[in-house]
Amino acid sequence: MHGNKKEYKNYHPILQQCLNKIFSHFRERGARYVVLRDAELLPSQSGFDVDLICQPSDFPNLLKIIREIEVVLPVVVLSSNEKKRIVIFHCSADETYRNSAILDFQFEIKIGNNAASSAEICEKAELLDNGVMQPSKAWQHFLRVVQSVKKNETLSPSQEKLHSILKTKQGTSLFKRFIKDISALSAEPSSPKWLSDFALQTDIKPYAIPKAIRESSFDSIKQRFLGKLFFIHRKRIAFIVISGPDGVGKTTLLNNINAIFRGFPILIDSFHHTTLVKSSTDMSKTPHHLKIENLSFLRTMRRKFTPPIVKSIYSAIVSELSYATKINTRVNDNFRQGKLTFSDRYIYDRTIKMSMAKGKSKLSKHLTKLSTSLMRRPEITIIPIDKPSNILRRKKELTLIQIEQYYQQLNLFFPEKQNNCLRIIIKDSSPEQLAISISNQILSLLGEQVFKYIGKYESHMKNQ
Repeated sequence: MHGNKKEYKNYHPILQQCLNKIFSHFRERGARYVVLRDAELLPSQSGFDVDLICQPSDFPNLLKIIREIEVVLPVVVLSSNEKKRIVIFHCSADETYRNSAILDFQFEIKIGNNAASSAEICEKAELLDNGVMQPSKAWQHFLRVVQSVKKNETLSPSQEKLHSILKTKQGTSLFKRFIKDISALSAEPSSPKWLSDFALQTDIKPYAIPKAIRESSFDSIKQRFLGKLFFIHRKRIAFIVISGPDGVGKTTLLNNINAIFRGFPILIDSFHHTTLVKSSTDMSKTPHHLKIENLSFLRTMRRKFTPPIVKSIYSAIVSELSYATKINTRVNDNFRQGKLTFSDRYIYDRTIKMSMAKGKSKLSKHLTKLSTSLMRRPEITIIPIDKPSNILRRKKELTLIQIEQYYQQLNLFFPEKQNNCLRIIIKDSSPEQLAISISNQILSLLGEQVFKYIGKYESHMKNQ
């Protein structure tokens, strides 16, 4: 990139091919558009996103052209009509490339109280050797001026003549005069005073400087309280779970999915469902006499005189509440921070394993089963399916009969017709191939939710 701009990796060759096809089809079908910045770097590079301006009447056709690419190349195309934003994903764990491209469309450029229409900017567009349309040299200069003023930067290059034009005209007439005379302006070094005069004359508001938002004490207490209420689900949260018997390859598969999503402009968090409730210190390794010494007098008396049945009930309730609240808190915190959440197993696996476990009380089993109805249902559930004999060969945790029962119980939780349950037949596919297929399906199921997470990622990057 140029100057002090952030350096970005090259787009993946598949995405470069995709962008080439898009701009080629735009040209063949007479679409009126320009890439506002860094058009000469395409299709190999761009900034965080590719900013385009087009005619409002052309946008549906441009979207249609981009969607056609999805049929011929291994990409997922998602669009947000509200934001006029399109993102193209190529699912790959190759971190040497950028595996997503974001196209931001605009219909006009606002400068203070005025606006330059797409027709004005596209009128004298120039076709580059790479097949991409960019604004005329005069417009490029003008857009750099506006961008630098908004960001409160010292512009280079700029012109004293522009300064004199802005000083003599007001409002819309000033702006129109500026557009008319822009091509005659010469490039000269600027000064901060010139920039401040420019902002004053055109009523341009500078960008807000990103600030880290600190949570108030009240909000912190409120969120902690809501985390305890694991049975209340006020918001739709992108929470993705992978479930299945031990030995089917869940953890390996999830690690490969995470590797793919780390290549996207999306913050993610992944955890194993039991790690949140295990103590940071393993008390089983603590000598028995030290455990007793650490107990207070009241706890010692309570242990001594509390009936075993009461201890059993109390232990079962506390265990289930701890599991439910800690997972719910983690998922809610991730949602507020704009993170996509993945969990290796969930309450359904806990319930099935509990039903198969020997020595567990009926109360514990009933409470765990009740939690499946009360806890948040995942947005997407992934169930890898393999032959019981293959699973047993990998891990001798369950018997062949128990593995079959495991899948039968999962089918009760997730009937065949549910769209948000991905049943993945393993067969001879590698974990990497399966992860690519699953990631494509996850992106398609999330749909427009993805844009919220990309927006959070963008804010996060600006605050770095």
